[in-house]
Amino acid sequence: MGEYIVAYIDILGATNIIKSVKGYQFFTNMQSLFASTLRFVKEYEDLLEYNIFSDNVLVAVNISQLYEQTKKELYNYLVSFVYDFQKQAFLNYGYLSRGAITIGELYFHNKVMASGRALVRAYEMEKEIAIYPRVIIDDEVLKTFNDYSHLKLCEDGLYMVNYISLIDFGNTIRSIEIIKLYRLLADCWDDLKVRSKIIWLMNQYEKSFDNIKFDTSKKPTKEFIYSLVLESRKKEKDVNN
Repeated sequence: MGEYIVAYIDILGATNIIKSVKGYQFFTNMQSLFASTLRFVKEYEDLLEYNIFSDNVLVAVNISQLYEQTKKELYNYLVSFVYDFQKQAFLNYGYLSRGAITIGELYFHNKVMASGRALVRAYEMEKEIAIYPRVIIDDEVLKTFNDYSHLKLCEDGLYMVNYISLIDFGNTIRSIEIIKLYRLLADCWDDLKVRSKIIWLMNQYEKSFDNIKFDTSKKPTKEFIYSLVLESRKKEKDVNN
């Protein structure tokens, strides 16, 4: 038992993907994402614990006996891991994720079983408070570290890891993000619960970038999405020339 900073992440819609014909591909994709997690863990393996189950990732940093500066460095590293995980999940596979970062007591048994207040709190925040595809930060974490780097203040007063602006690497990549979001909207149009989450994310992009405006009034057609693909390829060709 010790004091940990805990990051808990869940892939949204994974249950339906697993039940579909794309289930095998999902597990293959998860292996690649989790491989990144393992590379992260190895850098600080004496201080880190992790647990991966199906579409859930838990990474925790033991800060019980560390100096304040070291605690802050590891907190920032954990935040960096979260936005990198969210970025790769979305850009590479079109997966949206949700979760929470908390702080508190945690117990690991043989690096397999995890339990404690911090995990319970992170799970509850992910399921009941985060709602949208974002990883939110517990108030206790903000009080402890008073560090808002790489965080974004949302309309409901919650802070989230700002993976949206951090994945802006130029117009070509941004075009890919727009196409993926429209494809997700088209695929999930009949599921109002999921549709609202995708539209929320689109709104966050609009607020982060002045030149982005989504049309969410109707289901995107295949022809419309294809036109975006052609436009993206043209931009990429112009950049390369």
